Amino acid sequence: MANFSQYAPIFSLYWLHLESHWDPMVEGYIGITRTEVKQRFSSHRSGWTTPSLASAFEADLTAVRCTVLYDELPEVAARALEQVYRPINNIGWNRDPGGRGIRNRKQIWWVTPNGVRLYKDTPRPVDKPVKKKAKA
Repeated sequence: MANFSQYAPIFSLYWLHLESHWDPMVEGYIGITRTEVKQRFSSHRSGWTTPSLASAFEADLTAVRCTVLYDELPEVAARALEQVYRPINNIGWNRDPGGRGIRNRKQIWWVTPNGVRLYKDTPRPVDKPVKKKAKA
């Protein structure tokens, strides 16, 4: 598997579910994270979560399992996979569709080896003609 970590943040796609769940397409919670999955799981348990997932934790904190479905993904791939699993609102424990990203924030998609940051949904730079300074 290619290692993209030297160029861009690496993401994981994870599935929070009960032991009785068997289909991540319709059951449980699908999420992505660029932090350690264990750390993100802990933040879900401590309140950073959807109402449905919070109810599952309240019923039995130890019953919710965390399974990493995909690891070492560039952000664009992680968001695309999240959208496959959660294309619309209210599937499983997810409230919102996946893959949208954080609004009003530029998402770094890639950092080139020479340090140039490329942003998601930003057109490639176009060569602009050099303007000559007018003599005063």
